[in-house]
Amino acid sequence: MHEYAQDAMTKCTCKSNVTTPTTLTEFFTLCRNDTFARTLLYSEVPTYFTGNTSTRTFQHRKQGRAVQGHLNLDSTDALGRLYTVNPNNGECFYLRLLLINVRGPTSFQELKTVNGHMCATFREACQKLNILENDAHWDISLTDASNTAQPQQIRTLFSIILTTCFPANPKDLWEKYKNYMSEDILHHMRRINANPNIQFTSNIYNEALILIEDSCLTIANKSLTELGMIAPNRYGNDIFDRDIQRETHFDVIELQTFVRINLPKLVLEQRTAYDTIINAIFNKRCGLYFLDAPGDTEFVMAYKDYSAKSTSDVWQHFLRCENGQTAKCKLTDCQKILKIGGGSTKGLHTHLFSVRKIKIANPSTSTQDNPLELEVPPKKKAKNLTDYFLVFRCEEKSLETTLARLTARGSISV
Repeated sequence: MHEYAQDAMTKCTCKSNVTTPTTLTEFFTLCRNDTFARTLLYSEVPTYFTGNTSTRTFQHRKQGRAVQGHLNLDSTDALGRLYTVNPNNGECFYLRLLLINVRGPTSFQELKTVNGHMCATFREACQKLNILENDAHWDISLTDASNTAQPQQIRTLFSIILTTCFPANPKDLWEKYKNYMSEDILHHMRRINANPNIQFTSNIYNEALILIEDSCLTIANKSLTELGMIAPNRYGNDIFDRDIQRETHFDVIELQTFVRINLPKLVLEQRTAYDTIINAIFNKRCGLYFLDAPGDTEFVMAYKDYSAKSTSDVWQHFLRCENGQTAKCKLTDCQKILKIGGGSTKGLHTHLFSVRKIKIANPSTSTQDNPLELEVPPKKKAKNLTDYFLVFRCEEKSLETTLARLTARGSISV
């Protein structure tokens, strides 16, 4: 077991104010300085230009077929390739979509300028350029549902469309079908007020939006604003993180029974790791722990025991056990930070419930004997939801890479 302790940390105090040029920003520079480049898509540049990997600059190709009508300009069959982007990545996805459709942009601002109007987002620019798939099929689906389904079912369908199908204009779909999605709320208001003449109001629509957002948070842990919709008014109450809510549902008695039966079965190395982490939990010393053993034997039973013991008293420090098997709970933002294998874990498995943001506590507040402290602020502040620790299972060869990537992304200082 590797314990990443406080004495291994140094605080990073300086950041460069100089923006490092990238291939994309140098493409913008090329378009500003070269009239021919203004006619090219980002993916077409390698056909006519070569890139200097050290300076990130572009030069005209010196060999190849002469381009008709242009002096000292050659072309080859070289292909330009862009990284694929999942639609879940929001603005990155729409930025890529613009790059393969807009010729010769000179800046990010120009890239999202349509007919002289600079759009607020890349998504809006894609919509104004009509390069997004239309929502006709989602419109038909909601039309069919509106004729036969209950309002709650229509809201569920709309939530699924928002979180998994990425409609181009979700606000238009909402405006068209909001009455159908809010009909049960209207009926409830009429009944409790004994007034059949009550009509749809903004408050009724707001209640429907809250229910839709709750469903979206359950499905994808995304708010409506993250999905291109208008945000409901929650009357000053923050949205509670659905991942945290889900992970707090556990059977204390069942987990305590599991610990009592299986704790004596741990081998020496497993028991050492178990005792170390459990002591850190009850002493409220958070940190990073890396477990490594042949054939995945380091976590088969140990993690289930961590889960059962810790959740019984301080559930904010726990590893979740489910159906007798170790649960590899999704750490959405942490995995975005790590970027192991392009988003997958590949040799690194993180066991904890999902958190929204991870930042390092002030090193000066901890002694060198304590492990690295992490502060994890959830969406809604609640009692005893302040400090967490992370337990990783990783191959030893992945340890240095993992720490290096955490450091490079500003998550920790080494």
